[in-house]
Amino acid sequence: MVRFVKNVREWLDQDKSNVIAVHCKGGKGRTGTMICVWLVEAGLFGSAEASLDYFGNRRTDLSKSSKFQGVETPSQNRYVGYFQEIKERYNGVPPEEVNLRLRQIRINAVAGVGKGDGSDLSCEVFIGRSKVFECDFGLNKNCQVEYKSEADVLEVMVLNCPILHGDVKLRFQCSSRGVPKGYENCPFYFWFHTSFIKNNRFQVQRDYLDNPHKPKTWKVFRGKLSIELLFSSPDDKLDVLLH
Repeated sequence: MVRFVKNVREWLDQDKSNVIAVHCKGGKGRTGTMICVWLVEAGLFGSAEASLDYFGNRRTDLSKSSKFQGVETPSQNRYVGYFQEIKERYNGVPPEEVNLRLRQIRINAVAGVGKGDGSDLSCEVFIGRSKVFECDFGLNKNCQVEYKSEADVLEVMVLNCPILHGDVKLRFQCSSRGVPKGYENCPFYFWFHTSFIKNNRFQVQRDYLDNPHKPKTWKVFRGKLSIELLFSSPDDKLDVLLH
């Protein structure tokens, strides 16, 4: 994003008649993300949220459909927010990359999703486009799992996960039928950047999870669904973290 706005500014500064054109396959998700980033960079909007609302409203043709045609996924929205933080807090220079180790995954309100206790769920971890880790909750593969039925909370202690850095994606799969799948052919996933993790914790509510953010999935994914990640620095020992 930082490289994109630098290139755009250089091009526009060369000649007043220069324009830019941004495109992707659908002209909504990736295109909208970069356009909104530029709107923030150019000072046309003071916040990521305002730029995202503007883009969606301009792209939505109410004569054809009332469906909001804005930036596609919550993760894309999140990254526009990252850019706003880079501009305001870091003077346009990306913060230093942070290395983290994923220690725990906590899923709230898992009842009603597949078997309802998380035993049919698994998780894949990507750094950029490269898959670096996976754990199977039902098989306790690379993890130790406990479902607390009274609280409806699935607690997954992650074992052997490599050090994470930069752009990271967690993608969850469910082996049971009846669980809706969307983008990435999975029930839910999300992206984040390790440099923007605060206090070694990151929580994503249902409406900010990619796929469950869509109302058509809400019969399965209830309003209290959320995923919380707990990290440590790469050198922290697991027993120290737990105590």
